[in-house]
Amino acid sequence: MPSALVAFAAMLAPAQHVRSPWSGSIKGTHMSPTTHWFFEDLQQLPAQARVVIFDVGANSGAFASWLVPHIQRLAPQVLANLTMVEPQPMYHRTLTDLARRLRSPSVAAHFLPAMAAARDGRSTLFLSKNPESSSPIESA
Repeated sequence: MPSALVAFAAMLAPAQHVRSPWSGSIKGTHMSPTTHWFFEDLQQLPAQARVVIFDVGANSGAFASWLVPHIQRLAPQVLANLTMVEPQPMYHRTLTDLARRLRSPSVAAHFLPAMAAARDGRSTLFLSKNPESSSPIESA
């Protein structure tokens, strides 16, 4: 059975938000240390290895749009299974379309319109000043 590597989007934020002396570069792509290590691990996987990625709180899909081409370029031998999870209805069509566009022979992309909660039901999400951020807790 092929190897599997599981990653969560929060662990792999693009380095534009991380500026440190430990930020690395793989073939000219500036990345956070964690992202750099993730891609180094990907490059070591054997052909047909499965990689599972959960983008929980996918918002507009910007992270998945960034990640998938990097996987295809830096680790073309792996099979990626990407699941984008986002409860905000304003992003549902965008993420459905994005999942369709990202699919390829080496990438299975899916969108799940859901959020994590302690019980079933509906919840109000409050947007922050950053339109790609929301919370079930209203900030002051």
